[in-house]
Amino acid sequence: MTVGVAIASNGRCAPLLQHLVLDWLKRGALVAVAGGDGVVKALGEGAGSGIYYGLRVIHMPDGPKHQGDQIAAAFDALNESCDFVLRTDDDIMPLGLGGWVESLPANPGTIQAVRMIDLRGRRWFDWARRTNAGAFLQDYTAHGPRTFITGGCQLWSREARAAVSYRGRPYRTGADAQICENAEAAGIQLLPPDPDGPVLVHLDRKPKHINRI
Repeated sequence: MTVGVAIASNGRCAPLLQHLVLDWLKRGALVAVAGGDGVVKALGEGAGSGIYYGLRVIHMPDGPKHQGDQIAAAFDALNESCDFVLRTDDDIMPLGLGGWVESLPANPGTIQAVRMIDLRGRRWFDWARRTNAGAFLQDYTAHGPRTFITGGCQLWSREARAAVSYRGRPYRTGADAQICENAEAAGIQLLPPDPDGPVLVHLDRKPKHINRI
């Protein structure tokens, strides 16, 4: 199984982005980062050799209204080479050492959640439900109307990438819920994280209150 990691970034924290990209590459993933001038300053134009072997950089307009296009462009850069692509962010790190990528589930026709926690060890909307009152965590065994997987931990199969796209979707509250709803309508199955599977850590320095149903 060949795994890619797709990241949309503003490149604001160059050292973190550089570390994150190198960490994914060392784990055996291909990486595509899409963003504006900050990304190019941090990573160059992409490299086919040296420490960034396996990295593709897509230089394109930056800003919230372009985030969906950035995600789609990162997917496009990986689609031919990768069976599965992890859509994640530039402030989310894999937890643990060797074997992380190899332990990802491989389920065709799905968008699969990957376990994600914040710096305090709390789940970070890796399997949630969106209501008019906001987003709420739900048990991994639950699935109901408007169940969604937050964008930082979505593992996309080839079938999912062919069925639905982030293209044209600006960054906004509820965008991930909408993409998951559209994917299910197109016949793609949403799957909860493996409770014993790999873990991502969200590095947000000001974590939001995390709601539970």
